Amino acid sequence: MKYLLDTNICIYFLMKKPIIIDKIKDLENDELSISCFNLAELLYGAYNSESVEKNLERVRFIENTISVIALDNKAIDIFASTKAMLRKQGNLIDDMDLLIGAIALSNQLILVTNNEKHFSRIPDLQIENWTKE
Repeated sequence: MKYLLDTNICIYFLMKKPIIIDKIKDLENDELSISCFNLAELLYGAYNSESVEKNLERVRFIENTISVIALDNKAIDIFASTKAMLRKQGNLIDDMDLLIGAIALSNQLILVTNNEKHFSRIPDLQIENWTKE
């Protein structure tokens, strides 16, 4: 299986949460990825922190260790059609989350997140929450 790690899971990894560290240790680097939007959120967090250089170094470690998946035309189509559907249902989620979910779907990846409430609104998206034992 291949996984797309959501930003909150990356943060738990950087905080050295044992349950996340153990899960990641059991996988090969080529089984893990983040989206360009997760990277943007992580970089924003680093630049907005009290310890900019230290946190940038930690984010760069993730960036250089696992693959970063860019937005492609298939994900753009998934984003647009899903956003239209959610809007009609009155059940929108944040665009950034929707883009992350679209990238996971377009690349047939399981999204690992602690934000099941929002991501579960995206049809056919496979989700795992590694923070629960």
